[in-house]
Amino acid sequence: MRALFFNEKFVADEKVLIEGRKHHHLRNVIRAKEGESLLLLNGEGRSFICKIAEIKNKETVLTVISEEIQKRNLKIPHVAVCLTKKDSFEECLRIAIEVGCEKIFPLTSQYSQNYEVKETRLERVLESAYEQSNNPYTLDLYPLQSIERFSFDLYDEVILYDSTGNHGKTQENREKSKVRKRLILIGPEGGFSQKEVEKMNSLKNCKIIHLRTNILRTPTALSFALGQQYLF
Repeated sequence: MRALFFNEKFVADEKVLIEGRKHHHLRNVIRAKEGESLLLLNGEGRSFICKIAEIKNKETVLTVISEEIQKRNLKIPHVAVCLTKKDSFEECLRIAIEVGCEKIFPLTSQYSQNYEVKETRLERVLESAYEQSNNPYTLDLYPLQSIERFSFDLYDEVILYDSTGNHGKTQENREKSKVRKRLILIGPEGGFSQKEVEKMNSLKNCKIIHLRTNILRTPTALSFALGQQYLF
């Protein structure tokens, strides 16, 4: 179902006015019709099923029909991604939202990109991903920080994915059922430095998985990691 992101709560039979950019998109881009169903997502787990009551020149009027509440899946790991090129990082955000991640932490590392992550620039990327995936929960995007200062000890298990094949053998898997809070760590396309891997190896809660693949783009590695650690 087509969806729009609104950080508000609604009640049955309430009339909702859609104006500006969202109205233009409905009226002129997707050419929505009166009587069609539409989903409003509020970012807090609530989805409001609506009907398009009227499409005017400058606004669209919706009628709220019903409400659905979705429980957040807390078994999905959090994600830390070493900063890559802007379009690649934005794709990582989309993937995290589609899967249903709660938190993502952009990090700088020796071989990562190093630029200011502007949350205002990413708002439309996030909003578009909520609407495309029908995800009723927002993704918490944290400020950029160094991998050296990140608090890995907050997690029961940190899973580092390496596709460069330069840092040894994959460690044995731990039992997922015994792990409560997990973090997936994805490096930049240049991989992690030897020093960074040695530091991660020194952490008792860290597991390193060396992928027997060609060097992966960061979004591809993230998709693989989330699929392995959660979907399968």
